[in-house]
Amino acid sequence: MKYIDRFEDLFKTCVKQEKEREISIFQGNENTQSFGGIIDFFQKENNETTNRYLMELSELVTYNDFQSSIVSLKEKNIKEENEKLKSRIEKGVTNYSSIILASNEQLLNVLDWNWIKTNCYEKISSEFNSIISDWRICLLDDLYKEYKRTHSKKFEYVKDNPLSKFYLSKGINLKMENNYELCPVLDNFVIKANGIPKLYDKINDTHIIIRFLPNDFVNFLILLRSKYTFDISFRPDYELCGEHIKDFSLLLEGVVFGNTFETLISKLPPLSLLSDDVNQNDRLIIKKETRDLTFEELVNDFEVYEDSIVTQVIHLQYIMDNSKEYVTHIDHEYAFYNINEYGEKNIKLTTKGSAKKRFKTFKIDNAKIEFILDVNSNIVYQTLKAFFKNDLLINEYFKAVNLTVR
Repeated sequence: MKYIDRFEDLFKTCVKQEKEREISIFQGNENTQSFGGIIDFFQKENNETTNRYLMELSELVTYNDFQSSIVSLKEKNIKEENEKLKSRIEKGVTNYSSIILASNEQLLNVLDWNWIKTNCYEKISSEFNSIISDWRICLLDDLYKEYKRTHSKKFEYVKDNPLSKFYLSKGINLKMENNYELCPVLDNFVIKANGIPKLYDKINDTHIIIRFLPNDFVNFLILLRSKYTFDISFRPDYELCGEHIKDFSLLLEGVVFGNTFETLISKLPPLSLLSDDVNQNDRLIIKKETRDLTFEELVNDFEVYEDSIVTQVIHLQYIMDNSKEYVTHIDHEYAFYNINEYGEKNIKLTTKGSAKKRFKTFKIDNAKIEFILDVNSNIVYQTLKAFFKNDLLINEYFKAVNLTVR
């Protein structure tokens, strides 16, 4: 959306302030109410600064092209929500999904600039006038949300980052791995999985937030480390760091799985494919080479990042010792395909995405973890369940049924 760049300096300031506030909250220093982003900015800044942005927006809203872009943005957001609602309904998670979906479909028929201005901006400003003094602030907030979405750095590698600098100031080199910038678990770090996964630094009495890994899977890794010795590295939050980051998490219950895996890695075929009976675009591809096993998930509602289609990949290596199999390495990463590569992937399963460097979230090295057939303790099953979306295909695979071998 071309008009977003007109307010880039404002949006960058808001992003910075949100991150600073988040750090302050985790340090236990914030007890004031916050509405975040644009609204906070307009409450705190002087009138001269805020009026400059409002005057610029007043000019823009007179342009038909700008009005059309706002209508298109709202339509896009509603249609994306509708797709999620349909998916929930198909999975039997209804609640109010059907009602909201019907309401959204009706809304798409009447949506225009005047309707949005009256019902989305002026109405909200009127109802919350003690907080939002001008309807244009609501419009700016929508532009800000779109800015954060389109300028997301979700899959970017952050070198020379605040986390590394914080530890260097303590005389500690985290030795982030050059290829993937993962944070190693040092001797003075404790892995914690209650609420938000994190590493507790016993020496500096602070926490490092772990990103991308589900809570249940981190719990599983903690149990695994109590039985086996291995090196492990995580994708950290590079920016949410500092002195005395606290643990505000709530305890969560673990999930119990009861299926069994009926074969050994060495007995698997070189290439296997599972597809969903209902949605053929949901697929699980398993490739086995000499001592490597790779799982890749393709889903119908795939994520798009910077014109790339995103898939998830789990890779492991294993050894044989006295007729037993042991996992020595496992990692999870996101792969990126351009549209032609993704189309070819559905025909030639071994096609690899090259649109962007793969983005790794964690890895285990130098391990010797027994490949246990009970999935409650099986690292492959637990990793797939933690990251992949289609539980049905995973369970089918571990029951060794309906396998299509290519």
